[in-house]
Amino acid sequence: MNSFKINTVKIKPLGLAKNTLNIVEEAIKRIKSENFDKTLDQKWCVFDKDDFPANSFDNAIKKAENNGFKVAWSNQSFEYWFLLHFEDHQGGSLHRDSYKDKINKYITNDKAQYNDDGKKKITDEFFRELSATDPASGNPRLTMAINRARRNHNNKIDIPPSASESCTTVYTLVEILIQFILFVSAKCLH
Repeated sequence: MNSFKINTVKIKPLGLAKNTLNIVEEAIKRIKSENFDKTLDQKWCVFDKDDFPANSFDNAIKKAENNGFKVAWSNQSFEYWFLLHFEDHQGGSLHRDSYKDKINKYITNDKAQYNDDGKKKITDEFFRELSATDPASGNPRLTMAINRARRNHNNKIDIPPSASESCTTVYTLVEILIQFILFVSAKCLH
């Protein structure tokens, strides 16, 4: 999120949790206890399935939505969203341990190598790679990732998120952020 350079968006990382349900419960608790502005337009929970139990993952999504949060989830991990910037993976079995190597084979800038050392830090160089134009198609990688993620998600819309391996809804949050950036930019021009 910080890569979008939006200073009016508040990001509250919750760190590692026992499971996805704990993440949602902590987010609900923080919203209630930290006196967040009640007029917030949107509240989001962003998490991935990892190896958490299916029922925990699905229940976390339901609980977040029932408490006014929108959810950007990934099954198996957030890195699948990154992969979709470079590869038209159609969903299905692809273990998250494979994502790093697949992503790095597409990176052309040595300083941008993706290293999932548990910190999930995105460097400016890596973000530039994600934001670049795909040399083969001439299309923006971000647009390609959004379209691929939407297609994969729509193909699994009747399947519980926990069973939707190699699927992400991060694109929904990214589309909202893009709309917000465009709105603010247009407002600044007037």
